[in-house]
Amino acid sequence: MMTWFATLLAFAAVQQPAPTTNYVLPGQVVPAPPTIPATAEVLPFQSANLLSRPSAAARHFLLAAAPRIPANGVAFTIRCLLDRSNGRVIFCLEPTVPQAWRTAATGLASLYQFRLTPAQAAAQGPLAVTIQDRIAPADVRPAARLFTFTQRPPANVVFAQGLTAEQSQAYYPHGALEIGFAARVRTDCQVQPDLSLFCLNPSLAPGNRPDRFEAEFQLAALQLSGWLRAAPALANGAAAPGTIFRTTIIFQVPGG
Repeated sequence: MMTWFATLLAFAAVQQPAPTTNYVLPGQVVPAPPTIPATAEVLPFQSANLLSRPSAAARHFLLAAAPRIPANGVAFTIRCLLDRSNGRVIFCLEPTVPQAWRTAATGLASLYQFRLTPAQAAAQGPLAVTIQDRIAPADVRPAARLFTFTQRPPANVVFAQGLTAEQSQAYYPHGALEIGFAARVRTDCQVQPDLSLFCLNPSLAPGNRPDRFEAEFQLAALQLSGWLRAAPALANGAAAPGTIFRTTIIFQVPGG
């Protein structure tokens, strides 16, 4: 019956074609695709200008589902527009990388942040940079190095380095911030031997409504987790490395 019904509709459409619909209202301007003008000021891609690179957790998140990465890695370049207020990437052109890794490469580029001089921050007009990066097999952790959160640790993790308001604000998804959308992202983390954190499984915490910005919040939370460092010992004095715990990163609209 379903096939017959679909066939009937197709026949009717041929016999009585529906009039075309103009979805552009009179006077409405269709915005041009975003681009980076050739006249944009160029920020050199140098180590002295780098404030933040993609975290290990973010790299794994973006590349875990990608095709197998060649042993020698995949280098790419990508031209991006920067936010003069904080040096964050806000838009990128297509990267020079095979299609299989194009989405991941664009996601990686979106996490870069650059150190701007006061003059650069105060200047007007577009500011662009050409990022050079490499996707490597080590970006995807093998199953043997992953972990599963099952229960709370015997004592709380003590943080020797937390997040600043500036860091959190810089990585707040732009579209969500514009409409005042807040979120709480829950992640499962493990304290590494060097006391950094590696986090997996980002998800909106219970009580957060699903939204089109969910993937951006997940990626931002994993990026921000790269700034956190644990103290050598838990609250009960036990060694911190290896501890698996669950934490929540809160994105709150300023003044909200």
